[in-house]
Amino acid sequence: MPGRVIPQNTVLATLSAERAERAESMIDEVFEELKATFPAWKHAFETLAEFERAKQIWLEKLVEERITPTQLRGGLNKAKNATEPFLPSVGKFISWCKGSDYHTHGLPEPAEVPGLLARFRIREFKPMTYRSNAEYWLLSGLEQGQKRGFWKPERLEKEIVSALDAMLDKLKSGVIYAPPETAELPKSVRARLTPEQRKAAFNRHLGRFLRGKNATARV
Repeated sequence: MPGRVIPQNTVLATLSAERAERAESMIDEVFEELKATFPAWKHAFETLAEFERAKQIWLEKLVEERITPTQLRGGLNKAKNATEPFLPSVGKFISWCKGSDYHTHGLPEPAEVPGLLARFRIREFKPMTYRSNAEYWLLSGLEQGQKRGFWKPERLEKEIVSALDAMLDKLKSGVIYAPPETAELPKSVRARLTPEQRKAAFNRHLGRFLRGKNATARV
């Protein structure tokens, strides 16, 4: 293909010549639009070679993440609302592209998760609602992971994106997440449960407590 050499150890090497050519044309158009959107884009590159290498990396990541033309347009539209003049990282741009996908499947966007996690931690005192069952389990998993790992902000950001993408893939494949356990529901909801349902919820909560106590005693 004229103009550029496709490295043989990248995902681009798996594309047909026609698809690879279309992909490279697409990344040129994307960067032209990004350059117009972010006036300080030049600060990210010292040389033309660095700029061309960055385009190659972006192209590889977009193809690897299977970003569709519709998602790509969504990412570019979101870029226009950015307040910073500097070019975003490819990871952030991909999260913009996937943003509409997250919401379509009942999940928050990565930037929304830290605020939701803060509310999730105090849900016993201030009940919160969830856009879907999947969102509840996403926040629950991240909360537990953060408790175990004492994640710093940079680590948390990576874990959020990883957890979101994993859950999004499962939802797209047809996985259905169960409702939150009744012990986690707001009191106003629990009040409407039957005595049998309240007893079952209490027993589950007690069982988790006793298992945790026994595990601590064995340490």
